[in-house]
Amino acid sequence: NDTVYHYFRNDTWVGESVQITRTEDLGRPMLELDKNDNMVITLKNHESSKYFLFGNPTFASIDLERLLAANPSIKAFYQITVDKDNQKYSAKNGVLFDKEGKTLIKYPPMKPGVSYSVPEGTEAIGESAFSFCENLKSVIIPNSVKEIGKSAFWRCSNLKSIKISDSVTSIGDDAFAGCMSLKEIQLPSSLNFLGDRAFALLDINITLSEGSSNFKMVDGCLFDKEGDTLFYYSNKGNKTKYTVPDGVKKIG
Repeated sequence: NDTVYHYFRNDTWVGESVQITRTEDLGRPMLELDKNDNMVITLKNHESSKYFLFGNPTFASIDLERLLAANPSIKAFYQITVDKDNQKYSAKNGVLFDKEGKTLIKYPPMKPGVSYSVPEGTEAIGESAFSFCENLKSVIIPNSVKEIGKSAFWRCSNLKSIKISDSVTSIGDDAFAGCMSLKEIQLPSSLNFLGDRAFALLDINITLSEGSSNFKMVDGCLFDKEGDTLFYYSNKGNKTKYTVPDGVKKIG
């Protein structure tokens, strides 16, 4: 399929779109941010090497995090670099963070390597931070992380292992949805919020860390402690019928 990029500079439309035929023409693209937050994508093996990129000319303002989370035309890059004078963002080993390094904003979907340890000191994994990272098989989350955002690991189809630290208190909607290779996960005792569809499309064995006081497992199904919300239904044994327990008010 063809991929279309648009020229932008500080929210101003400055040129016609350029169309690149076939993903092979992209080579191994690298996303860059200059000191003014202009987004530049460097396209290796392509005669025109740089484009200001901002997805759609109808966008009125720059919202980098949401752009990276939602725009399908910038999934195929392998590294992110940030100008040292940029006041809002930073990069560590090709991964995008906020300036203070407390929020992991985007792990490049095509970054080489099958494992990644989130740096100590990171406090939040942002919305769609690891979405479509099909190379990753293992992720370790350190004790400094408190929040895993919405769709954080959406469609990481080869992710087989993730270690969630005992400091995480919140996991957002669709956080692990579509991680088809993930067969088991342990939720920490610190967890007090779990979003809807966090494990959608998965056939997974969920366990709770010792001391968990906000959730409970019943016949392989995950509920909140009071039994008001059913978060995950396990179809182990290929059951053809399931009766939702009395008292359940919400199916997440």
